[in-house]
Amino acid sequence: GAIFPLCIGILREHVEPRRLPMFVGVLSGVMTVSAGLGLLLGGLIVDHLSWRWIFFTTALVGAIAWICVYVLVPTGKASTLERGTNFIGGLLFAPGIACLLLVLTKGQQWGWAEISTLSLFVVGASLLVAWIRSELRAPKPLLELRLLLDRNMLLAIVATILFALSWMQFGQVWSLLLQQPVSTGAGLGLSASAAGLVMQPQTFVALIGGPLAGWCMLRLGTRASFAGGALVLAGAWVAAIFWHDTIPVVVLLMVIMGLGSSFVVALTVTAVAQAAPKVRTSEAIGIMTLIRTLANSVGAIAVFYLLGISTVPGPDGRGHFPDAFSYGLTMSYIASGLALIGVLYLVFHRETRP
Repeated sequence: GAIFPLCIGILREHVEPRRLPMFVGVLSGVMTVSAGLGLLLGGLIVDHLSWRWIFFTTALVGAIAWICVYVLVPTGKASTLERGTNFIGGLLFAPGIACLLLVLTKGQQWGWAEISTLSLFVVGASLLVAWIRSELRAPKPLLELRLLLDRNMLLAIVATILFALSWMQFGQVWSLLLQQPVSTGAGLGLSASAAGLVMQPQTFVALIGGPLAGWCMLRLGTRASFAGGALVLAGAWVAAIFWHDTIPVVVLLMVIMGLGSSFVVALTVTAVAQAAPKVRTSEAIGIMTLIRTLANSVGAIAVFYLLGISTVPGPDGRGHFPDAFSYGLTMSYIASGLALIGVLYLVFHRETRP
């Protein structure tokens, strides 16, 4: 969670502003592909070795990464914390966010109306309110929340929220749809490994989509690039409502979705980085990541609810699966959120020179 904001901060410090979108696009693409390869490698390790080797391998990769950072990453300008920084008030967000995430992830299991769930929500919300008040009043805040007052920064954060509420539920929808029995009238009946391979193209095309997003941002501007990527991605989800019953069509949709999503991810990060002061870049990306995590949890609950609106029994009669109506409703919800991003950027974004 902390590495990506730091990487963007390093890029902002060492890369010319004009070239920043391209570098951020490359970094976003590499991280997306790496995440996909990590899942694939994890499956192979579990199948052929043991789940314990996932931890051994991760530790080894971490050690190699540490050496690479120490040897290859240029030393940045050292900065010291100012005396009087609002540490106590500034750190209130950590337990507050933890409480809310617990509510969002465990609320369905515990019961939304249970005393424990409601109490945890009240505690988390109270801590976040206290954190915001403390940071806004502090002369030297730990996290500068006033960064969100910038128009383009606020628009990028809103886009992040909508993206997390919609697109980031991709895996929840497609993994279920691809593995669902054909007899239910909506699934393709693939195995877990086959479903994973079918979804891989949307990961790998990020190596193209990320840098392409930076190129388009430099030549077409943020408004056109952002709106184009979001609307193409929304269109792919609309197409999926009607055509998702054959593997070739699904693979084509994965490619289009991968290009569109890598566009939006790279442009969102670039927009936040450009709107923040250089010394606050990592901080601004960290705030964006934090907000995205919360919105992702809310989106998961929304999609879970939509998929359960209308179900059909499984072939053995013991389980239930979403029917075509539920999938169509869920995909419409995701497409609407993505289309709204495009419309917001067309209407409200203000172009600035890098």
